[in-house]
Amino acid sequence: MLFPAVRRHDFVLYYSILATTLLLVAGCGSAPDASESRSADVPEIAENRTDNVTVDHSPESHLDSKPASPSEDSPPAAVPNHAKDLNETSSNAAAPLPQVVEPTSEQVARWSRLSVEPLQLLACRDVTSIGLVTEVAHTMDGRRLILAGTKLTLWSVTGDEPEVTLLEFDGDESIMSLAVSPDGHWIAAGDNTGTLHRWDLADHNKLISKKLASVALVDLAISTDGQEIATIGYDNEVSIWSADEMLPKNQFRVDTNSLKRIVYLNAHLLVAAGETTSIWDTGTGKVSQTLSPGRYNYTIARSPKGTELAFGEQDTLSLLSISDAKRNRLLDGPFSTDELLAFSNDETRLATANSTGVRVWDLASGQLLQVIDAFGSPVTGLNWLPESDLLVVTSLPARTRIWGTSKDGEAVGLVPLHSPASLPAPSSQTPATPTQFESVIDLRTFPRLGRSRPLVNDAFSLNESAMNSLDEAMQFYQYHLGRAGWSEVAPQVASPGSHQFQKSGFKVSVAMYETGQSQVNIIVQVLGNHDLRSIPKFASPSSESVFESDQVVMLRTKTPLVEIEASLLRQLHEAGWTPFSRLFSSHNDAEKRRDLEFLRDGLALHVSIGQDNNDPALSNIQYSQTLLPHSLPVPPDASFVEFDGSTQPKLVAMTSMNIAEAREFFEHEMTAQGWQIRELGSREIEDQDWLAFIRGQRDVTVNLKKMATGKTLVRVGDDLENASWQLATAPSTEPDDAASGIEAANFPILNAARTAKFDASGESVEVPMDEGTLPEIGERYTIAFQELGWALNGSGISSDDYVFLTFEKEKSEITLRGRLSAGKAIINFQGDGILWNKPLPDGPAVVSYETWLRTNHHPATLDLLDSFLAEMRSISDAR
Repeated sequence: MLFPAVRRHDFVLYYSILATTLLLVAGCGSAPDASESRSADVPEIAENRTDNVTVDHSPESHLDSKPASPSEDSPPAAVPNHAKDLNETSSNAAAPLPQVVEPTSEQVARWSRLSVEPLQLLACRDVTSIGLVTEVAHTMDGRRLILAGTKLTLWSVTGDEPEVTLLEFDGDESIMSLAVSPDGHWIAAGDNTGTLHRWDLADHNKLISKKLASVALVDLAISTDGQEIATIGYDNEVSIWSADEMLPKNQFRVDTNSLKRIVYLNAHLLVAAGETTSIWDTGTGKVSQTLSPGRYNYTIARSPKGTELAFGEQDTLSLLSISDAKRNRLLDGPFSTDELLAFSNDETRLATANSTGVRVWDLASGQLLQVIDAFGSPVTGLNWLPESDLLVVTSLPARTRIWGTSKDGEAVGLVPLHSPASLPAPSSQTPATPTQFESVIDLRTFPRLGRSRPLVNDAFSLNESAMNSLDEAMQFYQYHLGRAGWSEVAPQVASPGSHQFQKSGFKVSVAMYETGQSQVNIIVQVLGNHDLRSIPKFASPSSESVFESDQVVMLRTKTPLVEIEASLLRQLHEAGWTPFSRLFSSHNDAEKRRDLEFLRDGLALHVSIGQDNNDPALSNIQYSQTLLPHSLPVPPDASFVEFDGSTQPKLVAMTSMNIAEAREFFEHEMTAQGWQIRELGSREIEDQDWLAFIRGQRDVTVNLKKMATGKTLVRVGDDLENASWQLATAPSTEPDDAASGIEAANFPILNAARTAKFDASGESVEVPMDEGTLPEIGERYTIAFQELGWALNGSGISSDDYVFLTFEKEKSEITLRGRLSAGKAIINFQGDGILWNKPLPDGPAVVSYETWLRTNHHPATLDLLDSFLAEMRSISDAR
């Protein structure tokens, strides 16, 4: 897998609050468990408990997991009456700096880690004339690259155009596999027609071209003595051929599924990666050793000197000694199942690449040296060049980037493309941009004390356990943060195990507590450079401050919920924060709660508004913030946008600028944030512009489209129509045929005496049931639906604690889900078979502004706030 599926906002907010909690609970001992660390004296942070932090180790897990929609069952911002007293105490008491104990020489030696200059982007070459690039190799001297795809071309590493075009297809043919002979004299390439080609690299003449199979040659490998070539197709057969005449030598079937990659260990041993990774004797066709059973991992690579084989296992990358077939070391990932690998020529470093980025590892220590985030065009080639020590990363649309140190670049006449990011003034309250955040610290490569894999680890968050004492753990972080230029600053309230560090106006918190048996849990959080106390607060005569820190602000007010929401949307946008609706995430309203999100530079501001548990006349307002490593500039007049920045920036926005003005805005703002505009991918067609930018290993295309209203639609990212209500086709205004569905207003069937809960925005109906087990209730609904002409699709799931049934009628569908809550059955109905044409029993509901926009298919803007307020006030008055 790539990375654990973690609700990033929940994790970041929870642990920032946990750090605040440790600060506030003065005099407390160690917290035995994170889930119990909230004291009754500390403001409760809703929906950020440890039971909501989910780690998914399945192959389908992704980094871009979205926060679950808020639930009315867990109300937000519940504030105890005495929280304000805590704040007043903290604001008046200055906590002393913890005493720094210098580490011993033995500790320094044990904590030492390799220090290397990070790789910088030295060149980016775009070539539109050669089509797509699916395979990349390099010559033995490292001076030339071979790019294969719709063409096969030979390039000088420092050249802007191909030196030689070895092969150019006329139709749909393309190169699928590529390899260079061990002596560097010739190359072999297999295409999608099953034909294998060989060229001489000295005179560029074709040596032989022969059709070997009726299907594509998806991979090939050359033996270490250069005498034979192995090929595979879409089945599990390995074919062995003589290298000179392409004559068959052997063919055997490996006992694995989904065979995808092969590599030779020596003259006669071949590694095959599919459902299992195993070693085979090409002469006998017999398995020699099974390395990784049942994993479906295709990551394999042989080191340049032939000493080691790297192969993927469960969340790790193992290194096998080729001489004795024993595992030597492993790198603690996680890694994708299809990772690209490149050993440095001296075999001291390993570069790995997947869909999220390129990582550089020190092989002796297993230390992660550098992470180069990537998104946009998929990486198809990774080559660490001999002699020059440059790392070449090639993407599908013939985009080749060259990475190296400044010294490596000087040797070949290349200088870094990106200048160091200038940081905001330490006193500035303007949030840093993603580029500035990246230049300050990356917790993925920061020294770790733990002996086990971290529970959560990204660029700005780290949660790990270590078999150490609290004192030694704190010494470790004081030592390494100090070496990195961070100075410890006094916290608001002294608390054991909680520390804060500052550098150039940015802050990092380190919180730790003992969990027993000499084990300590460590939470490190990059807090950014923005102090929430500077944020505009909701103001009304009834408002009062409850709690304030640089990361959390809480207020209490008697103002009605909808009035608070509208006021904050306006107030924060005027202060430079853009309200946004999260793309690729479900949205459901809670009746007595609002969750607002705002975007500004590299920060997301979260504002939760909820009814007080003790006094329904009061509403609690809670501000918090998280860092956004993947955000983009937004036109200032785009007062409400749709956005997602989980793994890469995705944006839908409307601006009153014309296309020329919008183009100028993005070119200026993107360049200011370190992006460079590229010719490849940029174009202008009629009333649309596409602006292609790169930064490091990332690609972004900004699409600008002239609308009939004269405004300009801004789109960034793919598949936006499936996530944006603005881009979705508005439903027909004609009423649906009542025979094809059941009106929501007619629910609940079989339970007419009870009130159903209607969610028009989520298009679901929920019915509480007092009598009967879930299987009994499911059977009763099945009979009732069948009497109305609905057929049960399959047998569904029916157990004592969960029921899932699907009913179909004509082309419509209704799903029934049943669960237990407090011992009672809750039945939920969803599907296009539920119609919403009739007025609901309770009449129109007071909803959030976002839901109002979505339901009425309005564009995302704040221009309609007055209409929204008038409608919501009318509904409230009618009730």
